[in-house]
Amino acid sequence: MSKQHTENDAASAALVPPEIGNAPRLEPPPSSMPSLEPMPTNGLDLHHAEFASFHEDYVRHYIALADTKAGVCFGVMSAVVGYLVSQDKVQAFIVAPACTAQFGIVASALLFLIVAAGCAFAVIAPRLDSVTGESIVFFGAVAKRKSGDDYIREIAARSESEMTAIRLKHCFDVSKVCSRKYAFLKAAIWLALPGLALALLATLIL
Repeated sequence: MSKQHTENDAASAALVPPEIGNAPRLEPPPSSMPSLEPMPTNGLDLHHAEFASFHEDYVRHYIALADTKAGVCFGVMSAVVGYLVSQDKVQAFIVAPACTAQFGIVASALLFLIVAAGCAFAVIAPRLDSVTGESIVFFGAVAKRKSGDDYIREIAARSESEMTAIRLKHCFDVSKVCSRKYAFLKAAIWLALPGLALALLATLIL
């Protein structure tokens, strides 16, 4: 039997052209599927769950504060822009721009105020994403479940430490949102200052 296999292999090798037989072998590529890292739940106790509750309230407070400040900033910028645009001389500058100091002041004031208002609006614009892909707390991912029963079964299958880890991951997601909000709020405030000063100057010289 072994001799017959050897003869068959030799016959098969003779039928293969040398240039093909000597070609380098192609190994199958490694799998491109990402490996799922286990959630770090070891060492999470009751005091970590209490910290998650504290941090949820902490970030929620600062998000509400950022939205309130941005809403006020957006309202003020919009009102000032509306006031300037309602002026006849400003409308004349917009329709027929001229290379004058007055036009430069008015145009700069409008530019700063409009950009500041845009940054303020970006603060209060909804953020519908999850940085970590967390799918049990984030409402967008929860809504993708087929039914409420499926969601309940998934929650029931989690241990206390896993639930704490999930809450902490969601705290991370919300903190990223909060950080972006304050970056836009800071830009809106710093752009509003020269915009308001130029707007005041524009009302004095018009």
